[in-house]
Amino acid sequence: MPFFLNSAGYGVHVTGTRYAIFNLNTHLSDLAGFTVDTGGGLNSTLDYHFFAGTPAEIVDDYTAVTGRPQLPPKWAFGVWMSANEWNTQAEVNAELANVGTYKIPHTAMVLEQWSDEATFYVWHGATYTAKPGSGKLAYADLTFPAGSAWQDPKAMVANAHSKGIKMILWQIPVFKENFDTNPPTAPQQHLNDKAYAQAQGYVAKNATNGPYRIPTGQWFGDSMVPDFTSTAATNWWMSKRDYLIDEVGVDGFKTDGSEAVFGRGVQFADGRKGDEMHNAYPNSYTGAYNSYVKGKRPDGTIFSRAGTTGAQTTSIFWAGDQNSSFSAFQEAVRAQLSAGQSGVPFTAWDLAGFTGDFPSAELYLRSTAQATFSPIMQYHSEKANPGVSEARTPWNVQARTGNTSVVPAFRKFANVRMNLIPYLYTEARSGATTGVPMMRAMSFAFPGDTAAAGHDQQYLFGSQLLVAPITTQGATSKNVYLPAGEWYDLWNGGRFTGPGTKTYNAGLDTIPVYARPGAIVPLNLNADYQLGGEIGNSVNTHTNLTFRIYPSGSTSYAYFEDSANATRTITSAENWTAHTVTVTVPALTTTSTLQVASTKPASVTGATARASLADLKAASEGWWWDPVQQLTHVKLPGAAANRTITLNGVDKAAYESEFATGTGTSTNTDHAGYTGTGFTDGFATSGDAVTFNVKADAAGSHQLKFRYSTTAAATRTVYVDGVAAGTLSLPALANWDTWGTATLTTSLTAGAHTVRIAYDASNTGGINLDNLVVARP
Repeated sequence: MPFFLNSAGYGVHVTGTRYAIFNLNTHLSDLAGFTVDTGGGLNSTLDYHFFAGTPAEIVDDYTAVTGRPQLPPKWAFGVWMSANEWNTQAEVNAELANVGTYKIPHTAMVLEQWSDEATFYVWHGATYTAKPGSGKLAYADLTFPAGSAWQDPKAMVANAHSKGIKMILWQIPVFKENFDTNPPTAPQQHLNDKAYAQAQGYVAKNATNGPYRIPTGQWFGDSMVPDFTSTAATNWWMSKRDYLIDEVGVDGFKTDGSEAVFGRGVQFADGRKGDEMHNAYPNSYTGAYNSYVKGKRPDGTIFSRAGTTGAQTTSIFWAGDQNSSFSAFQEAVRAQLSAGQSGVPFTAWDLAGFTGDFPSAELYLRSTAQATFSPIMQYHSEKANPGVSEARTPWNVQARTGNTSVVPAFRKFANVRMNLIPYLYTEARSGATTGVPMMRAMSFAFPGDTAAAGHDQQYLFGSQLLVAPITTQGATSKNVYLPAGEWYDLWNGGRFTGPGTKTYNAGLDTIPVYARPGAIVPLNLNADYQLGGEIGNSVNTHTNLTFRIYPSGSTSYAYFEDSANATRTITSAENWTAHTVTVTVPALTTTSTLQVASTKPASVTGATARASLADLKAASEGWWWDPVQQLTHVKLPGAAANRTITLNGVDKAAYESEFATGTGTSTNTDHAGYTGTGFTDGFATSGDAVTFNVKADAAGSHQLKFRYSTTAAATRTVYVDGVAAGTLSLPALANWDTWGTATLTTSLTAGAHTVRIAYDASNTGGINLDNLVVARP
């Protein structure tokens, strides 16, 4: 695409589709130039647009000129499955059954090797009487002999639909010329179609008005190509596929190829020639298919590889055919970030790679984790008839690698993907309105932070989450750069105050993901409110519509409630000095639950206290505090008007000791009543210490509240930023399962601080340490 962004605050878009060269720092270090073929006419002009502003403003202006991205259907944001080797109905039905057997939600299946590989609209192995080229086949015209690849495609698609899985069929825009083994000779229907198309002028022409043919040696070399700039040709071509949507019930097409026009003399019906159509032909192709699919099935989609300026208006795109390697993984992340900054927000890649060596369990799960937090999540593999299955399904990868963690980890990530659907669809709608990408490069998301720009293997995903996939082979941790503010770990509530770098340790079953300060994230959680727990594949219903809120100042989020076709704005305002968090909940047609990061409230205005999660689940409304996640759950029925909910007697959520830095200590879970995922144990000898990284939201007096357990009175010395702040007395408690709070008051400036609680030579007694709350008096 002839468009680029500059960190100096401007972007340049050159209109047209002819050959163009951008010279960025080529001739001078501070010079950005471009050379454009304008067609050579004496009256030709060079037309380009200069946009200024933030990256988001520039892409908004750019897509206002070139076309807004088309919003994919909601089901497209689930998990897609695909493999070239699924070329029989028995194999397809077996894979659909595996989805249920392994309880891994999917929402789409792509079939590539389904057709006769000639017409690309007749099912392989079907028998029929060929129609004249002017005609079209109906489903009833096809017979599926016993033992053939496909016995009843209509029933197969209905089976997929019954499981909540949409069906996409592969396409290629050619009149295939050369035949070898698949099939060995051209079927009569294909010959009829070719002859008719050529006679009617439905194909691109060469410079001498003969049929243009793809150069020999190129993919589908020697083949003619349909002319999608001709309305008549387009209508004829698409009509051949009517029965696939109208009768079989497929939901769209994978529109592969189209990089097929070479030579300036190639001619098209609308008057354009090869110099323009080399780049523009893919747009004419995807535009034709998109109009066709949307005209018949508004909730359908196409899935494409090629395009130029304006391609975002017609399709979802994938990033080409990567091999199965970590270097290709890194390139795919860059490709998606680049596409997003070019006005193409809805992209995918073949997670863990499409070709080459079979992926390791490590590559597969690292890729799965990243794809969970990408616009479109899908896997695919190349080989059509391998001796041993090459499918990138989690069950096959587990069988091939022998790593029994693959299926459980993939199941978790697939469930997280489904948890994210309310967020994904809301963010996608924003992208369709403004062009802003779902995967936002750090330079795009944080243009004022020069330290952020160089981190091309992490990104802001939507407006609320920062994602840092581990894309290096053998790595068990990632140095994550976090911009200014206090960021919350999405998985466990751990925090880090930026700007700075956090070393994040991550097994193959997780990925560094942080919620930005003040984030509000809509989710669909299961009955037990588990992120990553079993949820199913429905995109139209919610088990628990949940708004995860990380209070910081006053923030809001515009959630799209698609069942009401309405945008609903939810706001959060904390006042830690007054020990309150107030949430304004909009009108909603369904029950919803707030999950607010905080200490346990004394009360919640607008909801009834419930003693347990089970009690909350059984009630139509109420609140309950989760000590593991430190989230206050507030369940509310649907309502036609806004509601105001206030958490009273709360402080910012505690800093868990198991996430702090221990010296001479360990972590444990062998005493009940702790918060988070454990507590600090072995804090019993001189030299032991625990250091917390905390943030004071405002300057002034603060209370450092340490939650502890001990059966003998103890003392500790507390240091703030390396300076002793006082001695902490920790009275004896009844037993090690009893927890108390010891408080030290100190003055803090606004911003990040270290708080170290140490067993110095003058201190006494062993303790277990649970957490630290930094509170205003």
